[in-house]
Amino acid sequence: MHSPTIQTPEWYRYLAELYDQAGSQKGRAAMPEKLALALQYLSRADSILVMVYFPNKRPVLLYADIDHSCRKNNFDEYLQGFYLLDPFYQMAFSCSDVTLFHLQDICENSFFDSEYYASWYKQSGLKDEVNYLIPLEGEAVAAISLSRNMDNSVFSTSKISQLDIIKPLISNVMKCHWADQNPLPAEEENREQDLHGALCKAMENFGRSLLTDREVEITQFLLRGYSIKATALKLDIAPSTIKVHRKHIYKKLDITSHSELFSLFIDALSVVSKDGEDDPLLRYHQ
Repeated sequence: MHSPTIQTPEWYRYLAELYDQAGSQKGRAAMPEKLALALQYLSRADSILVMVYFPNKRPVLLYADIDHSCRKNNFDEYLQGFYLLDPFYQMAFSCSDVTLFHLQDICENSFFDSEYYASWYKQSGLKDEVNYLIPLEGEAVAAISLSRNMDNSVFSTSKISQLDIIKPLISNVMKCHWADQNPLPAEEENREQDLHGALCKAMENFGRSLLTDREVEITQFLLRGYSIKATALKLDIAPSTIKVHRKHIYKKLDITSHSELFSLFIDALSVVSKDGEDDPLLRYHQ
């Protein structure tokens, strides 16, 4: 079976359906789903998510076609704070124009040995991912994630090139959809902003009741999947010094491995205080 391309007649049928949606508000509301179906056809992705990231509140899910049952469960955890560790989320607000990112290009090799990769990608049965990041009005950023499962191949260079060519189309569709969206009611908006703020603060303060400032800083990098070498480069200190700090971190937190550190962080997020100002471990150990 030949891989579809942007010259394939079926692709043009998907584009025609997208064009038909633009003429009415109801049609524009359905654009994320129609776009997702078109991209799923072109990319041969097994799963697709269309979300919107915000700098001051949790992501909002617009559309999901998730092939793996474990990923459905994981996505609930993702919205409860996991997203803060997502490399695509971390890059989203530095994009000035629509950009297509490939997971293998934005992460150093050590990321694929990290607990984030094991807990989100491997446990979800995912092998590879590409992600469109599209800046919208009001500092929002749309994110379209195309993923392939372990029994599929990784995205080829030619397929990524095809997906990259259609970036202007992707951007225009998402902006057209977003222009019709109404803001959340004030009470709900405030609640979402408060929750996101509390999660961010909790991440900053994780372990602070037990660790030194430098150890907290190193813990942040370890949680985000940075290797010893990469952390040392970021902090401009020797890798051997990072190893010593890591040993002290593990001892103070009563853990013995990176996987235990990651699990402790995820568990601690479930008991974050309303403002997140204190170390979530204080509540977790109560």
